Amino acid sequence: MYVAMEDVGEGVGLCGHDLCVSYTVQTQIHWFSIVNSCVTVLLLTGFLATILMRVLKHDFVKYTHDDEAGASWLSFVGCV
Repeated sequence: MYVAMEDVGEGVGLCGHDLCVSYTVQTQIHWFSIVNSCVTVLLLTGFLATILMRVLKHDFVKYTHDDEAGASWLSFVGCV
């Protein structure tokens, strides 16, 4: 025989007040992970910018001082 229990009590929700309170987790901010991620992004951005600037500087010097071969940057204007 099945008997339904309807006497729930005051303040008890779907999982019971004591059960919900015992599973409440305090949120902790992991500052080391946040700082580590920011430093990693800054370092990678710096590396990328350094490589890009070196390549662009080399190309700029190459195309401005190579007039005798006809490969100056002015010859590429019509190609675009």
